[in-house]
Amino acid sequence: MLPEQEIFHKFSSGNYPTSYSMPIRSEIPARAKLLSLCRDKGSLMLIDYLAILIYFAIAVFFAIFAIVASYLLGQKKPSATKQAPYECGMTTVGSSFRRVPIKYYIIAMLFLLFDIEIVFLYPWAVVFKQFKIFAFVSMAVFIGILLIAYIYVWKKGALEWE
Repeated sequence: MLPEQEIFHKFSSGNYPTSYSMPIRSEIPARAKLLSLCRDKGSLMLIDYLAILIYFAIAVFFAIFAIVASYLLGQKKPSATKQAPYECGMTTVGSSFRRVPIKYYIIAMLFLLFDIEIVFLYPWAVVFKQFKIFAFVSMAVFIGILLIAYIYVWKKGALEWE
């Protein structure tokens, strides 16, 4: 007899172990029946993700449906006014394409770099009481490294807006 069938047989007869009053989740008869259908443990683990897969499929279907419906049902009357670039209510003068200075990208990357540190501070704050000194020392090292990077960027002049 397979282990899954053994579990199903044990609990379908009403013989529960005395160490606990209710069967644990993996020993519930319906789950044991599912286990007997899925012989290997890998396919059982994939069944647990079936709800996520269904939800993802519904989201993809809805996105594709919305795009196709707007394409099929929308009006198609192009004109010169509709095709012109729109710049904050003003008509464009000259070419609407121009080179953007690299300074914008450097500032954006630095903002992201130093802003992501906040994402790491939230989980640390949640478990701070559990880890006590270890959490404090590890976060002090993390913030110290970021502070060194900040001073380096400041000395290089990357934060200067010219």
